[in-house]
Amino acid sequence: MDHQAMPENKSDRRKLSHKKNDMYRSMMETTGDVYMRFDSEFRHIYVSPTAAAYSGMEPDAMTGKTHRELGFPENLCRFWEERLSDIFRSGNPVETEFEFNSAKGPVIFNWRLYPEHDDAGTITTVLSVARDMTRIRLEQQEKENLMRFQNIIIESADIWLDVLDREGNVIIWNRAAERISGYSAGEATGHGKIWEWLYPDEEYRKNITATAMEIIEGLRVAEGFETTIRCKNGEERIISWNSRNLVDDRGIIMGSVALGFDVTEKNLIETALKESEEHYRNIFENAEAGLFRTRILDGKVLDVNEKYAQLAGYDSREECLSEFVSSKSYADPRQREYIIQELKEKGFIQNKEIEIIQKNGSRIWVSFSARVFPEDGLIEGVLIDVTERINAVRALKESESLYRSLFEGSRDGIIFIDGTGQFLDFNQSYLDMLGYSRNELLAMNFRMITPEKWLGWEFETVFEKQLRVKGYSDIYEKEYIHKDGSVFPVELRAYRLNKPGSGSEVFWAIVRDITEEKKAREEHRLLQEQFFQAQKMEAIGTLTGGLAHDFNNILGGIIGSLSILEMILAEESLKKEEKIWKYLRTAISSSNRAAETIKQLLMLTRRESLRLVPVDITQSLRNVIRICQNSFPKSINIDSAFPDKPVRIMADPTQLEQLILNLCVNASHAMTSMRGDHESEGGILFTGLESLLPDVRIMATHGETKQGYPYAVLTIRDNGIGMDQETQNRIFEPFFTTKPMGSGTGLGLAMVYSIVTQHGGLIDVRSEPGSGTEIKVYFPLLEDEAHPQIFEPGTPPADIPRGNGLIMVVDDEEALRSIAVEILEGIGYRVITAENGLKAMEIFQVRHTEIDALVLDMSMPGMSGLELYKNIRLINPSIRVILTSGYMHDERVRKAMDLGALGFIAKPYSIRHFAEKVRELLFLSGK
Repeated sequence: MDHQAMPENKSDRRKLSHKKNDMYRSMMETTGDVYMRFDSEFRHIYVSPTAAAYSGMEPDAMTGKTHRELGFPENLCRFWEERLSDIFRSGNPVETEFEFNSAKGPVIFNWRLYPEHDDAGTITTVLSVARDMTRIRLEQQEKENLMRFQNIIIESADIWLDVLDREGNVIIWNRAAERISGYSAGEATGHGKIWEWLYPDEEYRKNITATAMEIIEGLRVAEGFETTIRCKNGEERIISWNSRNLVDDRGIIMGSVALGFDVTEKNLIETALKESEEHYRNIFENAEAGLFRTRILDGKVLDVNEKYAQLAGYDSREECLSEFVSSKSYADPRQREYIIQELKEKGFIQNKEIEIIQKNGSRIWVSFSARVFPEDGLIEGVLIDVTERINAVRALKESESLYRSLFEGSRDGIIFIDGTGQFLDFNQSYLDMLGYSRNELLAMNFRMITPEKWLGWEFETVFEKQLRVKGYSDIYEKEYIHKDGSVFPVELRAYRLNKPGSGSEVFWAIVRDITEEKKAREEHRLLQEQFFQAQKMEAIGTLTGGLAHDFNNILGGIIGSLSILEMILAEESLKKEEKIWKYLRTAISSSNRAAETIKQLLMLTRRESLRLVPVDITQSLRNVIRICQNSFPKSINIDSAFPDKPVRIMADPTQLEQLILNLCVNASHAMTSMRGDHESEGGILFTGLESLLPDVRIMATHGETKQGYPYAVLTIRDNGIGMDQETQNRIFEPFFTTKPMGSGTGLGLAMVYSIVTQHGGLIDVRSEPGSGTEIKVYFPLLEDEAHPQIFEPGTPPADIPRGNGLIMVVDDEEALRSIAVEILEGIGYRVITAENGLKAMEIFQVRHTEIDALVLDMSMPGMSGLELYKNIRLINPSIRVILTSGYMHDERVRKAMDLGALGFIAKPYSIRHFAEKVRELLFLSGK
């Protein structure tokens, strides 16, 4: 050992010790930290200038005195006495943190207390080192508050939200995305497999992926971009995307954020979804200080502690001292020049943030505090690692960018209001919803856009019972007032942003305009009602078709028998012949009316093809009036006015009478069942007919009117309850009715309108509530008298055509077979019969060369008429067949006609009609 290097006596060693103490004291006074030393009586024996500044006293005034003697608060005095007693007793250092109302204001200190020993190992003093953590704690609190707020926004979003990284992998997948897709966040995040599941078609997925990458690269921004996804349960849904890329404050691309709106079903989305995944981490940690001394001239490090060496990237203090040059550690070489200049001007620097380069080339950020000693050419100071805080600030800016994208990209309105209801902030969707500008709405209170009827309920139920109790509201509906004064429905959910009792209140809400949704719900309800009504009418149609078949078979026997009697009586001379003919024709006319009634029943559910013939409308009107007189209540008086001569139009007689009957029935109801409970029933039903040219008003309101062309005008007028204009506008809509539930189908006037339109006519309605209704129907008048015959029910039959040949009649009804045989044999034909399809096949196989034609019933037990016809054609493809059926719309008839059947005659039929059809068939076939 080189003894020459050691001081020779105690005096020299004392000088060296004092010099070293002076050096450390200078270093402590250079930092922004608080240093104090206490003796065993808790008196201050050293107070750094920084500590004195926080106490509001001079260091000399504090030296030699306890906290009590200096007048510090009782709680602070107890704190120091307890901590110092523990250290003097146990010898263990203590670290703690508390808030102190200093001369500079409230501060948060992190204290470290260390025992100091003499040569004998006895604790003589305690050194306390404190660091002002106020700024760090406030920044941490602000970060936590903002993260909490952002979590609320994302978790409360009622829309699909996902965030992709630079490679297109999912890193955020909110609950709305889980609900819509069926895939959990765990299944979707961290990889790109989710896109294969959502878009299983490879070609489609390639297009979607290419678009997503263009968005990430910033080549495009998606607004309303729609894709079809396949959910986990196999269901396909259409998603409308708003997406853009995310970049940090340095312009580096981080990925993309997308908002997805499920547009598969417009009406009925009533859930608020919260994002569950937390994607934030705590950045700030307390960093130990690195102490240093360097030369001003070249930045050579003269002395450092272990922490400084770690910050500089070295394994040990010795390695740092031998290799490190501080002037070369700045990321920006000019930074040292700025620091030296500031030190020369001010003498110190406190908490300046700079970026330094470590030994391995890594970069970190530090808080730099230093003091200059120009006479010695030295700089002494402290470094605190703040890299995590700087990175946290960058992450915060990125989070703010994400929040702003969510806020402005939402299709729903997002608003912030204070406790008085004053608007604080809102997005563009909210402005568009209300029609106000930003400046206009900022000057308004939410009560100004809320109808009066909602204010009391919203305050008591939403604000007092929900927001101020649990911090959020249920989803609820109310109304808003648009700038133009119109009122529209909205759906919203509100949240309280701050805790109760924390000062001023702030609330925010997500608001959705549900005008279209409510309209769609109402339309859906009406469509359901119409669907049920249509099902009921379909059931009625099925029942009516079956009844029509049975009644037509019955009527077939009656009409056929009457036709035979008519033919027999024409050849006989009887007493009271005139009276017999009178009653026979009455029976024939009544039977024909019954057959027409069957057709009218079928018209309620099926559309009859038009059979236009010249018709005297006066006769049709008389027929309907007879029905009304026999069926309407006695309180209805029927008054009529007819012209002297016939009024002829081209019309389907059955549909024409159906039209008149429907109008008369409606008029009767307006004067009876639809009157109020305290009104007497009854009134006058007027039916009139005239020929005239339409007036100016009719021509102006009905563009289809033929100018200068005469019309037959049918008038139906009542003095019933009448209608307002809104009802008049809808009376011809299918299923629309003003009658009580179960009292009307809503099809009567719709059928009237359809019949009038098919006949090239027009209809005019006049009505006032309480004054009755007048309906005029205009039909083009038939002025050509060259038509050979006007259709009139009950006209006596002309000569019946006769013929010859062998005809086979196949029908399971014995009465109809007998009548057919009687009719055919009476007009010259030979006839054989079969009661079913199997019997007919046996006969036809033997006598097919003799049989000239078949009369074939389509509806028979066992082998049907269609099956029989197919089998007979295998034997004789050219056989002539007349089809008969009691069904007015028998699909089997159409199929048989397509296969080659030459004619069809509906049951019931008269002798004349039947004979004409048979003769026509044989004539067409060249027989």
